Parts: sequence; structure tokens; C-alpha cells
Amino acid sequence: MSSTVRASRWLQRLGSSIVSWLTGVSLVLASACAGSEDADRTHGGRASSTDTQSTRLSPRVVSPIDPGPFTENPCRLVPEDKLASFGHVKSPQPDVNSNAAKKLLGPGCTWLAASTGEPTIGIRIHTLQAQHADTAFEGLEGIYQAKKSGKIDHLQPLLLPGRPEYPAVVYGQASDINAGTCTVSVGLADDLTFSVQTIQEEDPKNACLIAQKVASIALEAMLAAGD
Repeated sequence: MSSTVRASRWLQRLGSSIVSWLTGVSLVLASACAGSEDADRTHGGRASSTDTQSTRLSPRVVSPIDPGPFTENPCRLVPEDKLASFGHVKSPQPDVNSNAAKKLLGPGCTWLAASTGEPTIGIRIHTLQAQHADTAFEGLEGIYQAKKSGKIDHLQPLLLPGRPEYPAVVYGQASDINAGTCTVSVGLADDLTFSVQTIQEEDPKNACLIAQKVASIALEAMLAAGD
């Protein structure tokens, strides 16, 4: 097989993986909205605070973080010298003006793999979550509810090193994770998360390790900006 054909197939797989991420986030938001509609039918309005407390599945964030300093350029969350330790990636591509960034997912940044076998890394600050769901289904809660409803089939709680007050999860479809597409979501507040996705089909286990490490780097950057 020629190098041109291999590169073409790799780009096709990469495109499919990115679409899978966007679809997965959309499914989580759809699950959250569905939960909100159920609450409206049951109570004639938004779910009450009592209902929220009694049915909550996800851990709370006790010390919320404002990601505001990074929303105009999320690429600043991860310095290039730290990215270099995970592999060879291209220059960062910020996404703050697209329809996805403005209407669905919030601002993000992507570092594409420089060559076949290297990781592609993406980060997204989900600032629009509160506009898509009832308060009982925002933030990490939306992901937990998506797992409960069957929209996704994998959810693994995480504790990022030294930061147990900021709950995190690996989530998505198990088939995608086993194939090297791993997404980590971290709670910044009860109604706000950011996520990191790594795509490395040649080394699926490493994809989740990289996603967790990048999430830790980004979280520390946000904490430092708030000091």
C-alpha cells in the first residue's frame, strides 16, 4: 500500500473519530434535554431543588472554577512544550467562531497528529451546557444521565492527581474507546465541564492516559489563572 493511500485512510478515520466525538456530545445534550422534558411533564415546570438533590447521580463540584480567561483561546490551556511529551502534533487550531463552538459545544482547540501513529488531541470548554438542559441535567450530571438512559455505554469515574475536588469521568461508547478514541470530562462547576479527547488508534490504551494527563494540565492552568 502506498504512503498516499495510507495517509488518505488515516485522515478518513480521523474525520470519523471527530464526528463521533461531536455526535457523542450531542447525544449527551439530547439526553439532558429529554430529562428536562420529563421533569416538565411530571412537575409542570423545571425540576425542583428537592428533586435535583434526591435524584442526582454525579458528584458535586465544591469549588467552582471560572474558565473565562481561556474561552477566547482554549489553546492556551496546554503549553506546546507539555504537548510535546505526548507525541508530535501540528500547530493548535482554535475553534471559537464555528457554529459548533457558538451554538452547541462551546470553545475548543485541536492539535492534529503530525503523522500517522501520533495522537490527535482536542479540548473543549462546554460553556453552553446551561442553555441546553434543566439544572438537574447540567454538567457531569448530563453524562451520568446519558449512561443511565443508554445514550452511552461507558462511564468510568476518575480522580485527577491531587485534585479530588474536581470530579472527572472517561465516557462514551466502549467500542470507540477500545478503538483508540478516549474522552475525559472534568467538572468545573455543577453545571459546567470541560473535556479532552485523544485519538490514537495505534495505541488505544495510551489514548486514555494522554487524555487524563492533558485534562490535569488544563485544570491546573485554570486554577492558576484564578489565583
